[in-house]
Order: sequence, then C-alpha cells, then structure tokens
Amino acid sequence: MTNFKRNFEFDDNIMARVSENIRKYRKIAGITQEQLAVDVGKSYDFIRRIEYKK
Repeated sequence: MTNFKRNFEFDDNIMARVSENIRKYRKIAGITQEQLAVDVGKSYDFIRRIEYKK
C-alpha cells in the first residue's frame, strides 16, 4: 500500500464558485442557512463562512 500526502490546492475562483453554488441551490430549495446546517450536520457558522468565501 502506497502512503503519500497529496497536495490539494484550489484556485480561489473555484472556492468562490463552490460558495456561490451552495448559496444558489440552498435558496432554490427555500431553506435557511440554519436549516442547511442541521441537514448536513454542521454548525450555522460553518455554513455562513462557506457561503461568503470570496
């Protein structure tokens, strides 16, 4: 078994796009950040930080 650490570096633009998509599809679903946080088992603050990453 090979053990090595991979380097996952993402362009800031990709992170902004992910953030925009989370916000977009959450709004389409008609749920709040608090509701999404409960659904995915994360804190409200986590969702808030992800959505506003620019």
